[in-house]
Amino acid sequence: MASDPGQPKFFARALSALLDFEQRGFPTVSQVAHAAKVPQHVLSEMAEAGWVELFDLLTARLPGRPSPHVLNAAQEEAVGAVREALRESRHRAFLLFGVTGSGKTEVYLRLMEEALASGGTALYLVPEISLASFLA
Repeated sequence: MASDPGQPKFFARALSALLDFEQRGFPTVSQVAHAAKVPQHVLSEMAEAGWVELFDLLTARLPGRPSPHVLNAAQEEAVGAVREALRESRHRAFLLFGVTGSGKTEVYLRLMEEALASGGTALYLVPEISLASFLA
């Protein structure tokens, strides 16, 4: 399907697609071409004819914050026990026991996040075995 600048149907469809995108920001050439069901070079021809302006747009891409992990019952119990001790200003030692992959780190991270959010501090000591791959 060759596009001829004299064929108004391609331009009309592309302009219609651009108007649909108008309220949603700046579409890419491929998004407009896909929505209009025209080849991408039609938009280039429209730009050469002065009907539209194509430009590069740099956007900052910040990684989205992942949704928090849902704690299981044992993790909730552990977080609750530490939270209660902190609320009562009791200094206690807690031992989280579990096999690798059982979710201990998620408990630590959740409690550290809460401590930092409330203006406190946190120190997380990483077992040296976990650093072995970085040192090798």
